[in-house]
Amino acid sequence: MMHFLLLALILGSFYIPAQQRKVVSSPAAPAESNPEYTEYNDDEEGAPDNFAVTETTAPALQPYFEQKNVTIYVKPDATTVKLDCPVKNFDAEHHVILWYMDQTLITNGHEAIQSMWTVDSQFALTITPLTNVTGRNFSCHVMPLNVRRQITIVIGEPPSTASPNAAPNMRYQPIYLMTLFMIFRAIIGN
Repeated sequence: MMHFLLLALILGSFYIPAQQRKVVSSPAAPAESNPEYTEYNDDEEGAPDNFAVTETTAPALQPYFEQKNVTIYVKPDATTVKLDCPVKNFDAEHHVILWYMDQTLITNGHEAIQSMWTVDSQFALTITPLTNVTGRNFSCHVMPLNVRRQITIVIGEPPSTASPNAAPNMRYQPIYLMTLFMIFRAIIGN
């Protein structure tokens, strides 16, 4: 008789009304203490198929550079050069900026790997001293999307461009042509 009572007690403990049952939180079942889940009646129209809560957040904007390839000319007597990384749509939560010299990583976020480089809060790279940097390709990468800006350092003056004063003065061109015409007429004799 005692065995039957024990068996009834054990079986009775498995049968608990749904209102008194506590459900352990899992993706497939709602937890009473979790406010993200709501109870619904299966008989209702349009009841959801699952309890999964989808959180909609706006996608991060795509970072970009207005100028992707830049050549910087540095005076021969300069001791340092500062390279900017003017990325647009940068989001510190989703992106990190890394600097490379050719294919070698030289910074990790705000931390420089060697003492000849420093990075400020705007991710501008300062190079001191300028030995062995001429003709090297530096690049600023925005990760994880690998958007980059190539910067080439050239020690010396930038190539000269024609100034407006170097071009012949076209203001006097009609007078010049008129003079040539008159000389031509005088030579021909008419």
